[in-house]
Amino acid sequence: MTFNTEASAFSALVQAVDTVYYVQSRDAWDLAVGASVVIVGLTALGALVFLGFLLVQLRKTARRVEKLKRDVAADPGVQRLRNVADHLDYITHSLRSDVDTVSRSVTRLSQRVENVSDRLEDRIEDFNALLEVLQGEAEEVFLDTASAVRGVKAGTRRARRDRRDRRDGDTPTMRDGPPLDVHPDDAELGDDA
Repeated sequence: MTFNTEASAFSALVQAVDTVYYVQSRDAWDLAVGASVVIVGLTALGALVFLGFLLVQLRKTARRVEKLKRDVAADPGVQRLRNVADHLDYITHSLRSDVDTVSRSVTRLSQRVENVSDRLEDRIEDFNALLEVLQGEAEEVFLDTASAVRGVKAGTRRARRDRRDRRDGDTPTMRDGPPLDVHPDDAELGDDA
């Protein structure tokens, strides 16, 4: 059996050597298509090689970044910078809180000053009204006092004249002025008043 298999393989080989192949002649279009297939294949192969190279470089870069990240995280200077940043953050929040507190205090103080100013303005208006009333009353009292003083002066003059006239023996007449029981505003006091 093995002989049969070997004999058939040998006869297939002899036939293949004796086989004549016919090659068709190629025109320009066939050559262009073949060249473009070769160019596309080479371009795809070049792209695959480039992508492989790019992936290798990217992997190396990722390893370097990871190593740099570990080195930076372990660096005491970076730890200090983180502490400084934390302290600055705390100070910023503290200042913001203090500024908010001061702002609220200033707002409340401003409202209180405004309220006091309004009350003070009302009281000043009341005081001005009181002064006007007092001034009116004082003027009235002054006029009444001046009138009373004038009446007292007129009465004193009249009483002196009457005494003098009695001493001299004259009787009072109307030409000397109105009787003493007449109010000075109701009648003229004469030339001496």
